[in-house]
Amino acid sequence: MKKRNLRDNGGGILRPAKAGLGMTNLFLLLAVLFSIEGCSRFQWINLKEIFIPKATPPWATLHGGPLHWGYMPGEISTPLKLHWVTALSEQNGSILRPQRFTLENSRPTAYNGAIFVGSPTSGLVAIDWSKGKELWRVEDGTGVESTPAIAQDQVLFGAQNGTFYSVDSKTGDENWRLDSGVEILSSPTIAEGKVFFSNARESLYALDLTTGEWLWQVDREVFDKVTIRGTASPAVDAGKVYHSFFDGSVLCLEAQTGNILWETKLPSEGQFTDVDGALLLIPSLHQLVAASFDGHLSGLSLDSGEILWKLESGGSSTAAYDGEWLYWTDREGTLMAIDPSSNGQMVWEKNLHVEFLSAPVVNDSQVLVASDDPEKIFLLDKKTGDILEESWITSGFHQTPTLVDGNILIVSEKGGLYRFRPRYSRATYTTTWE
Repeated sequence: MKKRNLRDNGGGILRPAKAGLGMTNLFLLLAVLFSIEGCSRFQWINLKEIFIPKATPPWATLHGGPLHWGYMPGEISTPLKLHWVTALSEQNGSILRPQRFTLENSRPTAYNGAIFVGSPTSGLVAIDWSKGKELWRVEDGTGVESTPAIAQDQVLFGAQNGTFYSVDSKTGDENWRLDSGVEILSSPTIAEGKVFFSNARESLYALDLTTGEWLWQVDREVFDKVTIRGTASPAVDAGKVYHSFFDGSVLCLEAQTGNILWETKLPSEGQFTDVDGALLLIPSLHQLVAASFDGHLSGLSLDSGEILWKLESGGSSTAAYDGEWLYWTDREGTLMAIDPSSNGQMVWEKNLHVEFLSAPVVNDSQVLVASDDPEKIFLLDKKTGDILEESWITSGFHQTPTLVDGNILIVSEKGGLYRFRPRYSRATYTTTWE
């Protein structure tokens, strides 16, 4: 594994917007610095509270955490502005466009002023949040398609060469590694001092987060039918691990030992039985949400695996959840809102007339998806499904967006990492999160 520290990768980075005040904004600033009360007293206001964005939790794992809700507090101000774009590969256009039955590649995660994302051709890349400059790169000789996870100043990820790595988040220096034998497409999940992931042979691993010590693994029989290229990411809650497999099975295991507590086979009506999207857990409803590509979107009991409800629509995207409704995209390009507390009742659906939709992410008032044909980012009202903004881009998107501090991070099908921000934001960068 090689590590390179670069100052500038020549990836077509756009010049960041200047943060000058201008005369109009200067008068507005003076207006908020004080208030005149009877022309005799001034009330001073903390400038830091006005111009520096509030710290928000980092999006440091796939879909935001071990429950895979895909939710970030706050909202996105419109219109959006492209802040910068940088190439993840030194060879322009070397990241091939995914086929229709191929899952998306690595998604960006963010922590402490840096963005981490895998490249199918060029390993793992760390990018400066503020300017889009490459900080360091880990080259494994093949590529990285799993979404990296960050914890305890470690970046954890699996590679196509079958190795699972832990590297230092500031330098890229290796902490430890484990060889699983076959390629790793699964994104790691971190919980309870452990890291969980699976490989293309469908072996589920649990390792010690700090040392990389092997704790246990569960091996499945090799599934010899044609499948979609991709493996699910484990979900974890309350001492239990939930994971899905190529044959449509969903398992619940003890996080401490790997002992299987229950197993359920999801029904499928076609060739592809895969449950490759990350499972979503709703502990308050005792539900697990899973999607089979040629089957259904289903709600299962966390306690027994019993199928509680199902939606007559298939796909492989991961759902999002805001504490009230689920949001999901099927393989026909339809975005829908679903009430899991009412047996999966449909609240609204919106056909966006595109060939492919990414998995959705959601905040306090909006739901966000991206498409590849036409090449757009859609921002919708999460209560009604009304389109609030459509942004046309020169390259399509198969990857799911990441939300951080009201900004959007997303990787294009041509291998460019984009950062979008509100056009009229009060600050142009974020330096750290707590």
